[in-house]
Amino acid sequence: MSKLAELQRDLQEASAAVAHAERTLAAHPNVPSVHATLRTIQNRRASLEEQFFAAADELGLDACGYRIEMQGHTVSISGLTAVLGTFQKIFTTVYDALERGAKKKAAKNSDRAIADTTLGFAYSFPGSVGVMMTLANDRHLFGAKLDTAMEKTFDLIRANELEELQLLTDQVGLPSVRLVHQWVGRKC
Repeated sequence: MSKLAELQRDLQEASAAVAHAERTLAAHPNVPSVHATLRTIQNRRASLEEQFFAAADELGLDACGYRIEMQGHTVSISGLTAVLGTFQKIFTTVYDALERGAKKKAAKNSDRAIADTTLGFAYSFPGSVGVMMTLANDRHLFGAKLDTAMEKTFDLIRANELEELQLLTDQVGLPSVRLVHQWVGRKC
């Protein structure tokens, strides 16, 4: 088993242990040993995350965490996959617009852009619904381009001023803006 796969498994186990310890703490809030156990497990999980990031970096992978805030309801599998799929599509469309120019009218991405921006599942983490994803990033060939595309993707998602949105539209194209508009209205 590769070191990365082993760390992914260990992180999943640590996350399950954290969730169990949190439930135990809720049931027994005045027991000091429960607090200590939870802190120990959380520290272990943090250490495993640091090891995961280092191992991923050695393999030329970037790690990207994504948390879906639940709005007081249960998340459906179809909603979750749609949200993650649309996030992937937005990132790819932004990257492709930066590479080929923002004036394209459709969200049809080049095969190269799709290959360069494909996010892989690494592991999930506790609290709401969260996933850690990886992205192959040959920093010598196109690392800065991927970093810029991810920054622009998050800038676009956070944009709330008309002027800011117009500037981003000029940079990443109308198809990217349309995808974000569809995405923010989606419910899990």
